[in-house]
Amino acid sequence: MPTLTGWSFRCGAKGRTRHGPHEGKDAILLASQLVALLQSITSREVNTLDSAVLSITRIAGGNTWNVLPESVELEGTLRTHSASVRATVKARVIEIAAGLASAFGAEIDVTWASGARCIS
Repeated sequence: MPTLTGWSFRCGAKGRTRHGPHEGKDAILLASQLVALLQSITSREVNTLDSAVLSITRIAGGNTWNVLPESVELEGTLRTHSASVRATVKARVIEIAAGLASAFGAEIDVTWASGARCIS
């Protein structure tokens, strides 16, 4: 039986802080869009006979209510049984992040931590 392996990742969404929203790059909106898009990977791009769970487990950004933050940090996990599914999902996370960053004129850095066997 294959083992379930967990991989953690961190995304840094970098916008441009400004008091006027039209002058900045909204890192919170960027991060929100990223969360929504990442959820489509496991539901639309992984065969239903395989298993993959991609979860965003932490979002942090901003320190006041009236200024766009310069950055937002997201963290999460990927759990799969299959090395090929894992490779596909990891590649798609990076592709989606790059495309979204380009669309926003901003930056998203994705860093994957090494896998660890999950406790079930």
